[in-house]
This record gives sequence, structure tokens and C-alpha cells, in this order.
Amino acid sequence: MRIRTLFLLTFSLIAAATAVFFYRWTTDEIRPSYLKVVEESLVDTSWLLAAMIQERMLEEGWDFTDLEEPANQLRSARFHARIYDSEKFESDLQFYVTDRTGIVRFHSHDSDQIGEDFSRWLDVGKTLRGEYGARSTRLDPDDPSSSHLHIAAPVKVENDLIAVVTVIKPIEWPYRFIEESRRHIFLGAIVLAVCSIGAAVGLSFWLSRPLERLTAHAQRIRKGERSPVPSPGGATEIRRLHGAFEEMRQSLEGKKYVESYIANLTHEIKSPLAGLRSAAEILGENPPESDRIRFLGHIRSETERIQRVVDQMLVLSELEGKDALERREDIHLSRLVEDVVAGRQPLAQMRRIQFDVIVDRCEPVRGDASLLQTAIGSVVQNAIEFSPEGGKVRVFVGEIEGQFGWSVSDEGEGVPEYARSRVFERLFSLPRPDTGKKSSGLGLALAWEIAKLHGARIEMIYPTSGGTTVRWIFEQKG
Repeated sequence: MRIRTLFLLTFSLIAAATAVFFYRWTTDEIRPSYLKVVEESLVDTSWLLAAMIQERMLEEGWDFTDLEEPANQLRSARFHARIYDSEKFESDLQFYVTDRTGIVRFHSHDSDQIGEDFSRWLDVGKTLRGEYGARSTRLDPDDPSSSHLHIAAPVKVENDLIAVVTVIKPIEWPYRFIEESRRHIFLGAIVLAVCSIGAAVGLSFWLSRPLERLTAHAQRIRKGERSPVPSPGGATEIRRLHGAFEEMRQSLEGKKYVESYIANLTHEIKSPLAGLRSAAEILGENPPESDRIRFLGHIRSETERIQRVVDQMLVLSELEGKDALERREDIHLSRLVEDVVAGRQPLAQMRRIQFDVIVDRCEPVRGDASLLQTAIGSVVQNAIEFSPEGGKVRVFVGEIEGQFGWSVSDEGEGVPEYARSRVFERLFSLPRPDTGKKSSGLGLALAWEIAKLHGARIEMIYPTSGGTTVRWIFEQKG
């Protein structure tokens, strides 16, 4: 199943379930809410009638004759009241009065009930006991709209309960409001579900389209076709996935890139190997002493060159497989620089190159001393080889751009424009100005990898005065 279809179905089911829950929960709350409003108004009405009847009983006793005319007018009254989008034309309010024993003494709508004992009903019985009296009774057990609310209030004279007034209100009218509200809520739930599903469709396209473009991109790459990098778009996670995919693609392409350079490196090794074979064959013929010494020196230098290339490749491969340093210790860069300069003095003296070492500030850094010495040595070696004979190599330790670091500068011809983006690339090398030969192209690549492991930034800059400067800045200490 496609991720878009799965997401759409899942979100649609959630939206439908939410709409159903919203409808049922809301409609379940409507009925008691409406009834609370009706009951609250009936409580006020019952106490108002109780106060009026109390006054009348104080004056006239149990004679309710003068209540019959208002009751008749209440039953026959016709009017027009527009309540929001509903209309009302007659009153449905009723009331009756019982004495302290629960016997009906007056009924506004049914005189046949006068004389009956209502003390068994909750509205009268509870009120006679000093409690809140209320009940709901259905005329038709199967019709919830036939329920009538009965709310009672006591009639007291000097704290002596002498009668009970009960107000009756059928809930047919509130039931209409309830049904109308349910219809509105049902339509609202349908609209909510449709909008949610529409949002799910849009969101599924928004999330799946970048994945589909990325999938198509991967398939074109697998077929060996040229494919432009698709726009990531989508959510943050999809952009991260796009970045990870692109990094993986670049890594795979990088492997092919390294494979081609390994082939070139193998070709470069073949040349000294062929020279070694020739020298060995000549030595086997017992040449003159001077030739023997010369060919032995050639064999020694070529084997050292091959050994150096192999060793550097092994070290670089090991560094690329690390995510962090295995050990860290406090290191004083000034001492490392001194050791490196002392070790490169013979080569510098052969080319009459002078060192200018400046330690402006020295503070301990945490790292691997052996790797740092390798990095500094590679950069210094590179500076010596590209410096003109009789030139100067400047080594600086101190503050660079507000942070601690070191730099190595030479007075050579500089790096051509086309090669500046590749100076730290593995196996990339430029011809040396004095011999025209290239090195293994691994020294600066080693320095680059070592810098990453130390949380440092290494870069090559090109002063307008000429030459090159390699700067190493510790952006993360420890």
C-alpha cells in the first residue's frame, strides 16, 4: 500500500471517529443543558407563585376562586413570540396547589384532579419534608417529548408550611430546540469530517510528493541516468531525509571517485616499480661501482616513496572511519611545532629555506598529539616543497580570528585558481616548482581529516602579497 493511501485512510478514519464522537458527546450534553435552563426558570416561577398565593391565603384563606379567571386566560391566551428561528403561539405552563397533607386544592388546567392525594409524587412529597421537590413524568413511556417537568415551592406562614405550589412545564417545546440543535450539530460534524479529510488529502500530498520525487531520483540514478537533485520541500524530517539521501549519494559517488584515484595511484606506483625492476636487473650484471652506488640510491628512494604513499593511505583510511578521537590529552602546540620544525630542518637546509617561528600565545589544547604532529608536519612539508629556494616559511601559534590556532605560510607562487577548491582533496597534487614532480596528494587530506576529528577548521588562504597560508583554528576545545 502506498504511503499516501495509508496516511489518507488512517487520517480519514481518525477524522470520522472524531466527528462521530463530537456529535454524540455534544448531543448527549444538549438535553440536560436545555432542561437545566427550563428547570431553573421554573424554580423562579414556582417561588413567585408561592409568594403570590401566600399573600392571597393570608387575606382569603383557601378560597382560590379568583385564580380561576387568570387560569382560564392563561389556557386560552393566543400570542405570537419569535424565539430565534422558532415561533410560539400559546402558553403551556400549568400549576396546582396542595395543602400540607398533599391533597390538591387547586389545578389551573384539570379541575378533576382537585381532591386527589399527590403526596406520593416527588415534587409534593419532598417539599413537604423540607427538601427540593422536582420530578419529570412521561405521559407516553415511549415518547421522550411527552415528559413534563414538575417543580414545587413551599407556601409558608411564619415558617409554618401550609401549602405547596407546583409549576408544570411540558418539554415538548425545549425538545424542539434539542432536535434543531442536533441537526445543526450533525451538519457541523459532517462539515468537520469533510474538512478534515480534505486537509488529510492536502497533507498526504504535501508529505508524499517529496518522497515520490526522491524515489524517482533514486531510480534514475540506479539506471545510470543523469538526474537533477529534486527540491526537498515538505516537513523538516523530509528535508533531513533528503539531506541524508544526498549525502549517501555523494558518498557513493565519492567511492567511485576514490576508486578512480586508486587506479591512478596504482598507475603511479607502477612507474617506480618498473624503475626498481630495471635497476635490479642492471645490478645483476655487475655494473661499475659508481653505477652500482647510483642505482642503489635510486632503489632506496623509490622504495621509500612507495612505502610513504602506502602508509599515508592506510592512515587516511583509518581516520575516515572514525567518528571521534579515541584518546585526548593536554597538548602544548609550541612544543609540537618545535619538534616538527626540527625534524624538517635537513630538508629546509638542502633548499636554503629559513624557518620563522612565532609563538604569540600558547595554551593547552586537548587532542591526539601524534595526529596533531602529523597534521602540522604535512602542512610544513608542503610549505617547504612549494617555497622558492632561499625563501622563508613562517609558522605562527596564537590568536586567529579571535580563537586559538596555528598557521603556516610560504613565499611560493601560490595555488592556481582552478586548483584552489581541491587542495584538501585526496590524491590531488600539484607539480613541485623545483622538480616538476607531484607528491602522493595525501598530506593535506590527512590534515583535513585530523582537523575534523579535533573539532577544528582548516583552510588555505591566498594573500595578495603572494604565497599561501594554511590556517588551523580550534573551534571546539576538548
